[in-house]
Amino acid sequence: MKKPADHPIEERRLELSESLHLVYSLAEERFDRLTRLATRHFDVPIALVSLVSGDRQWFKSSQGIIASETSREVSFCGHAILREDALVINDTQTDSDFVDNPLVVENPQIRFYAGHPLRYDDIPLGTLCLIDRKPRKFSEDDRDSLETLAVCVEAELRHTQMSQPEEELLSQQMESDRRNLIDPVTQSWNQSSLNLLLAREIDYPVRTRKSFALLAIRFTTAAHEFDELDESDKQEFVRRVAQGVRSALRPHDMIARTSENQLVVFAPNCNSELSEHLVGRVFNRISDSPVKAGSRDIKVDVNAGIAVANSRTTPEHLLDIAGKALNDSVRESLPQIKYLL
Repeated sequence: MKKPADHPIEERRLELSESLHLVYSLAEERFDRLTRLATRHFDVPIALVSLVSGDRQWFKSSQGIIASETSREVSFCGHAILREDALVINDTQTDSDFVDNPLVVENPQIRFYAGHPLRYDDIPLGTLCLIDRKPRKFSEDDRDSLETLAVCVEAELRHTQMSQPEEELLSQQMESDRRNLIDPVTQSWNQSSLNLLLAREIDYPVRTRKSFALLAIRFTTAAHEFDELDESDKQEFVRRVAQGVRSALRPHDMIARTSENQLVVFAPNCNSELSEHLVGRVFNRISDSPVKAGSRDIKVDVNAGIAVANSRTTPEHLLDIAGKALNDSVRESLPQIKYLL
């Protein structure tokens, strides 16, 4: 297996990457939208926005794969960032540099790879890449289309849409520490980081004279379908549900995974009416069509509890009220229940 070499300007590249706080950052709908488009346009099962750090590659957005990262030494994208144009490997089984790569021999069993470098100020940070489990051809028109999509990803890299509290929390952590704030399956905040964000923002109504809402969202399946899935399919199912929820929210809404089948959303500048509208959008995205997990299409049932805060409260009280609303909605067989604080 050929390992990727350091980039000629590796030190500058890593300094830029760390200053942007992109590695071990949250998944965002604006990137997921582009990787979904890539899978459809090229008819491939896997598309990634991969960011290459010193020893890891982190998937800022992923379709068709559960892993959120791999080591850099086995990465294809580590080779792709050394090029000006796309790296295309039509069949890894006939390429001596990659035939014995662990990502070829084991999951995800890469046979085809095409990755175009993603640059920020002309410095490569990662790739937009396509993966298939069977060999395939890749025409000049395909290369042009991949480059066009890569330019779209680069444009998104230059503009942040995260909320100020999220940016501040990420910027205050080293890359290795940011990893501990993020749920690896959904690439959203985890419970501990949600607690940190709530502690920062709990005075939002006093500071801004605007209300905010906490949305507790629980997703379930009929007839124990979720329990019957193997572990990788469970993770795929949860990741797809989280992507659906994320696509229904506003860019500055903050989403966290707090248990196996529960997400919590902090929605700033959100009154009672808007909170119901957001939950309705979530229902439409998740419940209207089945969610794919492995070879199965699974219908998802969603319940939501809403707590709307118009005055000072505490994180613990807010979480308790949202949780109570969620449990009441399940007990009373209602899609959602809302309480005002």
